Amino acid sequence: MKKIIYLFFVALLALGVTLNAQVTNTVTIVADMTNLIAEGFDPATDTLEVAGLDWDDGSNVTITGDRFLVVDPNNANYYQTTLTIVTTSAIAAGDSLRWKFHGYPDANFDPAWEGNIAETGSAWDGRSLVLQADGSTFTVGPLVPENGMFQGGIVNTITFKADLTDVFGTGVGYFDPDIDHIEVRGFWADAGQGWVDASVIEGDPSVMTRNLDPGVVYETTLKLQLAAGLPAGTATSFKFKTWPDERWADGGWEIGSNTPLTFQEDGAVWEFYKVPNVFPKGEALGQDVTVLFQCYMPENALNRYDSSLIPRDEIEFIILKGDNPAIGLWGGDWVASDTLTEGAIALYDKGTHGDITAGDFIFSRVVNFADTLLSGGVIYKFGAQYPGASVASQSSPLDNSKGVGQNFSFFLKAVDTTIVLYDEWPTVGDATGVREIVGALPTDYSLEQNYPNPFNPATYISYSIPAESKVTLRIYDLLGREVATLVDQKQAAGRYQASFNASNLASGIYFYKLDAGNFTMSKKMMLVK
Repeated sequence: MKKIIYLFFVALLALGVTLNAQVTNTVTIVADMTNLIAEGFDPATDTLEVAGLDWDDGSNVTITGDRFLVVDPNNANYYQTTLTIVTTSAIAAGDSLRWKFHGYPDANFDPAWEGNIAETGSAWDGRSLVLQADGSTFTVGPLVPENGMFQGGIVNTITFKADLTDVFGTGVGYFDPDIDHIEVRGFWADAGQGWVDASVIEGDPSVMTRNLDPGVVYETTLKLQLAAGLPAGTATSFKFKTWPDERWADGGWEIGSNTPLTFQEDGAVWEFYKVPNVFPKGEALGQDVTVLFQCYMPENALNRYDSSLIPRDEIEFIILKGDNPAIGLWGGDWVASDTLTEGAIALYDKGTHGDITAGDFIFSRVVNFADTLLSGGVIYKFGAQYPGASVASQSSPLDNSKGVGQNFSFFLKAVDTTIVLYDEWPTVGDATGVREIVGALPTDYSLEQNYPNPFNPATYISYSIPAESKVTLRIYDLLGREVATLVDQKQAAGRYQASFNASNLASGIYFYKLDAGNFTMSKKMMLVK
C-alpha cells in the first residue's frame, strides 16, 4: 500500500513539473540596415530596438538582454541584439510572440514604428517570433526593417500661445503657477484627417512660460519640420496638456479632437493662439450630487468602427464611462460586463432609472456623485450595446461612438438640484451636445456671445429661455448655408450651453441663430485654423 502511495505522489510530482515547465530561448535578432544607412541612419544619434515580444501576455513572458541593436563587428550593414526569452507553461514551444522594430528617437525616423509589410502592402500589427524547444539558441534574420529615416522638408517657426486666463488662480480648482505646468504634445498624423507627422527640430514643447501679454498667456517657440516633398498647406495635429495629471480632468489632456496645425511656406514665422479646452479639478463636493445623463440616438447613428448603421430599435442599453469614480474611471474593456465589474453605467430607454419617457430613444440614468469626490471637469463617453455590436470590434465592441479623446464633458459642482445633461450620439465630427446650467430660472430670452471667440476648433454657445419652448440653434456660413444644427427640440425653461466643434469646417466667419418661441437672435463668430 505504501509503495502505491509513493508511486502516486511521484506521478503527481512529475505531472506538476510538466504543468509548470518553462520554455527558455536565446534569440539573436539581426536587422539588415542597408536601406536605413543609405537614407542617413547615423549610429551616433540613431538606434533601432526590438519592441514587443511581451505585448500580448506580459505576465507570462520575461525578456532579458539589451533590446537596442548594435553593429555586427563582421558586417557594417547588419545590426543585432541577443535576447533571452523565458515563458511560463501558459506559452509553449510552437507559440508565437508579436514584436516590431522601433526607431529611436522617433523624430529621426519616418515611420518610427514598423507599419506595413512591403511584400503585401497590407496593414499589420507586428512580426511573429515562433518559440522553439526549451533551451534552443537560434538566429532570426537578417530582416529588413520597415522603418524609414526622416527626410527634412518645409520648416516653420511657430510660437504656441495658450490663454489660461479663465482657469488661472491659486490652489485647487485653478491653474496654479506654483504647482501646474502646460506643454505642447504632438505632432501626430491621422490618415483619416489628412494629417501627417512633423518633427520638432528646435525648441522644447515641454516648457511653456508666461509672457507679458494682457491676461495669462503661456507660450513656447518651436521650429517644426515636415518630411521632404510635403507642400505648404500640409497639416499635422497637436494638443495642449496640463499637469500634474491628478489636478486636471482627463489627466490634463485637452478635451475633444486634436487641433490641426497647417504649415505655411518654408521659413514662415508665425503664432498659434488658443484657449486650451482643459478642466481643473476642484475641492471635494462636500455633499452628494445627482446627475441625469441622457443620450439621444438619432436614426442615422453610426458605429465608428465600420460606419455601419446602428439599429436603434435593437439597442439593449447605452454604456457610460468616464474619468470620474462615479462612472468607472475608464475601467474595463468596453464590453457589456463592465457595467457589472468596472463601475461603468448602463443607460436605459424604459422609463426607469431616471429615464423620463420610455421609447423616445433618449437613454438615461441618474448617477450619484458622492460628497468626497472632487468638483471640476468630468469627461465621459457613450457606447451602444445591441445584437451584432461585436461584429465591428471583438476586443472593445462598445467603444463604438467616437475615437480616442473625442468625449463629452460637464462641470461638476455642489448643487441641491439634479444636474441635467442632454447629449446626442455623434454622427459627424466631435461629440457635441447641449446641457442645462442649474440655477435660478431666467426672466428673459437671451443669446450670449460664443466663447472662446475666435475659436479653433471648439466653442460654447450659451442661451436662456424663460418658458418651455421649441428651440432651434443652427450654424450658418457667410452665404447663409446651414452647416450644423446644435439644437432642435422642445426645452424646459432654463439656461443652457451648447458645444460646437468645427473640425470639418474651413476658417472664416460663421453665424449662429437661436429661435425659441417668438424670440429670434443671431450672432457672429470666427473660426481660425
